[in-house]
Amino acid sequence: MELSEIMAISKYLRLSLDNLKELRDVMIEIEINGEVDHDGQPVMNSDEINMDISNIERLLNMLSEAEGA
Repeated sequence: MELSEIMAISKYLRLSLDNLKELRDVMIEIEINGEVDHDGQPVMNSDEINMDISNIERLLNMLSEAEGA
C-alpha cells in the first residue's frame, strides 16, 4: 500500500471517528431521556458506538505506525 493511500484512509477514518463521537454523545442523551424505538428498545446502545470508536482508534494507530515506517 502506498503512503498516499494510507494517508487517505487515515483521513476518512478520522472523519468517521469524529462523527461517531458526536453520535455517541447524542445517543447517551437519548439513553438518559429514555427514548425508545417502536419495539420499546433503546434507539441505539452507546456501548456499541464505544466499541466502534475503540476499533477505529486502534486502526488509526496501526496506520500511523505504517506511515512512519
